[in-house]
Amino acid sequence: MKNLFLITLVISIIVGCNTKADTNSQKDPVIGTIKPNSQDSDMAKGCSSSACAAHNYDESLVVQQPDSHVDDFVKCPVSAVVFKITKNHPKLTYAGHDYFTCCESCATIFKERPDRFIYL
Repeated sequence: MKNLFLITLVISIIVGCNTKADTNSQKDPVIGTIKPNSQDSDMAKGCSSSACAAHNYDESLVVQQPDSHVDDFVKCPVSAVVFKITKNHPKLTYAGHDYFTCCESCATIFKERPDRFIYL
């Protein structure tokens, strides 16, 4: 009986030592935030090579949407392109929050299925 107990104890220790903690577990998303990796790949290609995209910007200046303001650097929820908000950028309201897109084409896609891009 002692041998069975010792064998069980040793196996438990070995299995326990070989089990890694899940350090990559995803945190619960914040309601209203943009879903990562949800961008439209076709729009990402077009917008990143057009005048939509900001170039040579400081990454630390990029702020989160929603509720950003003119002159903020943000990521477009559709194309994921970083751009500086101007008064001419499309502003859309969804679930009580304001979002800016880098262009009218992205605004159209966002309006069709905002839940594809935003956590609710």
